[in-house]
Amino acid sequence: MLLWRRAVFSKHLHCLVHADKLDYAVSSEVTEQIRSLRDAVRTEYAACNEFALVVVCSREKEEHTWIMSSLEDYRRQPSPCDTREVRSYLMEKFREMATKKSTLPTGKLWKPAAREDSDESCVRLVTSLRAGVGKSLYTEQLAERVASLEVNTSHAEKNAGARFMNTIPVQGNAVNVPAVMDVLMKLVPEQNQFTSRLFHIDVARTVQSGLDTFLFNLLILGSLSDRVGRTWQRDSHDLYVIETTSVSTTFSFLREETGLQPAAGGAHPPSLPFYSLLPAHLCGSPIEAYQALLAEDEDSSPVAFRPRVNHSQLASPEFRRVFGYLSRHARGQSLDMYKYDPKDEVIDDPKACLQLLLRYCGVPDPSWLVLHHFVHFLDSQLADCERSVFCNMKLLGQELPGFKEFVVRFLLKMSTDFATPSVSVEAGLQAEGEEEDSEGVMVSVRRRWEQSPHPYLFFNSDRHTLTFVGFNIDKAGNLLDQDGGLLVPGIMTPHLYQSLERQRVNLSENFNSWDRMRRLVCLCKVLGQDLVRDVDDSYELTLDNVKKILAIQMRFRCGIPVVVMGETGCGKTRLIRFMCQLQAGSDEITNMLIMKIHGGTTEEHVRRRVEEAEEIALRNSQEHKIDTVLFFDEANTSNALGMIKEVMCDRRVNGRYIASDTRLRFIAACNPYRRHTQEMIKRLEDAGLGYHVRATETEDKLGRIPLRQLVYRVHPLPGSMSPLVWDFGQLNAAVEKLYVHQIVLRYVRKQEDFPDEPDLIETITGVLAA
Repeated sequence: MLLWRRAVFSKHLHCLVHADKLDYAVSSEVTEQIRSLRDAVRTEYAACNEFALVVVCSREKEEHTWIMSSLEDYRRQPSPCDTREVRSYLMEKFREMATKKSTLPTGKLWKPAAREDSDESCVRLVTSLRAGVGKSLYTEQLAERVASLEVNTSHAEKNAGARFMNTIPVQGNAVNVPAVMDVLMKLVPEQNQFTSRLFHIDVARTVQSGLDTFLFNLLILGSLSDRVGRTWQRDSHDLYVIETTSVSTTFSFLREETGLQPAAGGAHPPSLPFYSLLPAHLCGSPIEAYQALLAEDEDSSPVAFRPRVNHSQLASPEFRRVFGYLSRHARGQSLDMYKYDPKDEVIDDPKACLQLLLRYCGVPDPSWLVLHHFVHFLDSQLADCERSVFCNMKLLGQELPGFKEFVVRFLLKMSTDFATPSVSVEAGLQAEGEEEDSEGVMVSVRRRWEQSPHPYLFFNSDRHTLTFVGFNIDKAGNLLDQDGGLLVPGIMTPHLYQSLERQRVNLSENFNSWDRMRRLVCLCKVLGQDLVRDVDDSYELTLDNVKKILAIQMRFRCGIPVVVMGETGCGKTRLIRFMCQLQAGSDEITNMLIMKIHGGTTEEHVRRRVEEAEEIALRNSQEHKIDTVLFFDEANTSNALGMIKEVMCDRRVNGRYIASDTRLRFIAACNPYRRHTQEMIKRLEDAGLGYHVRATETEDKLGRIPLRQLVYRVHPLPGSMSPLVWDFGQLNAAVEKLYVHQIVLRYVRKQEDFPDEPDLIETITGVLAA
């Protein structure tokens, strides 16, 4: 009644939103009141005859709402609005909120955080078409500028450890407002606290419902509340950054609206998310940034393309060291005497640097995340190379001429192998109308582990000595795989090969000829474990397993999250347990925690498990100086996958950052994304098991494919995790026979009553492996 009276006796526009949520009793009473007021206006308050009242109802529920039925005579179709005008209007309002002047008790001007935004808007959307193209980096750099405001620096001087960027993760299929309020309630400023903060709302791509309402209430109405009465009021001094990955139609629309590409000529998509109306910053891939740099050279006019090269990232020591080596390698200069010098190596031409990185990273269209992993891994290995006495050509140049050149060329080859994702999960999220693989394979496997060579050269934990695994070099200096296939011609000179032979370095040795103790010694050198012991003599240390353990350790060393994908029973858990036991050095030390993920796993379960792992990891780091591994097994079988992504990729738990000094590592194992064949689907449908609902009607889908049609019931991987996935591989016939041979050999050697027949082991192996 109060709203109706205000609408009648006021000249302002009044709106009743979500009228479809009123029940019958309230709707009936409201209808009677508005009719009474309408009659009273006509007879007693003629001056108030012109009043504006708008009732808004959801289109999906309008036919089932009493108030809409009773007001049918006043129904009007919403007139089409120009989205450019709406975006311009919102930008103007967001600027007005940010430019309101306010002063501190000291009399100084209280500058809002929006002053550091490119358009001085207190709301900013940061989006892209794909993951890993710099959205989080853009937000972090914006937060650094916000932290440098005078009002924040004054507060930081009095409050050590104060943070001015607060991350609110929005995960799952629908927005969980109570969970968001739990985070926000911890961020309520204290009395007389004067700060300008940045609120980073990280929206997962899987969120399908509730996002428009959530953002409208928070950003437009300025408040957010839950069912228990908790309320959050948005402060005009704060800056809200919404980070999300857009679908192709929304991203194309944003590019047109911001003038980054010409309009398509047709009508815009009829349904767009609310965030598409917000002031947007579009992030692009390295290739798009490189094309923008080329366009700037060709045309002196400013280029309206906002995804650009991050100059502060190029100025980092990692990029500068890698650029120094790659530029000299590209020009054919010798690298034996070169050493990175921070004073001399400056990247003056971002275009040339980006061109080199795109040329050598090995991925046709990499994301910034893939490029960063390539640079970080190569930089880590190059730094070890510069520290190693064996790569110091001033000392060993005469004995090992060209050795450092060989090591750098090998590291470049290995960095490409580490940076290249082995699978592409995006293939499983087809939109309606797109073609689908005839066999239903939902993951495009770019290269299978067992079908690709993995030559490894690692610096051991002492950062001086090296370990060679998985390759041979012939006398001509060609790099070969274990089967003799050519990988890199002329990777070292014949003269260097002869020099290494004189130093008794065997570069043509077959790993399968090593005994078990030598293999353990090889692993322990890389793991940094001085005590060599066989923690599980039943585990077969094949070349395949050793290379996988070394690959995981190198990802740990470079800070790259580990996500493996493989069939159930292919040995993922067993391998990781053996690696952790080997590094622990004692059976009394627990340095591996396993979390079995399933359909009932919630975000709260993940949070509690991570906090438990943090306590154990801190103790292991302080007392034993070793890593602790939290292993998420079958991570993609739960709706809590968004939380797992936040833990692994962002090292956060509900917005709280995980301490970096705990040496806590994360590994996730995923089930493959594979669909049943049409024949199998038909057989299951005919059996009637769980198929009482049509596939076209169920909402339980991955993309457009019902989950029940998948071999494994899995959920889509977040975009940030997809580039991290590497195929764990399967046992082919040759490797399986090698496993059987080692098992038979170990068993026969332990038995004294076996006949001494020369072909006994091969005969038994052939029978068992047949």
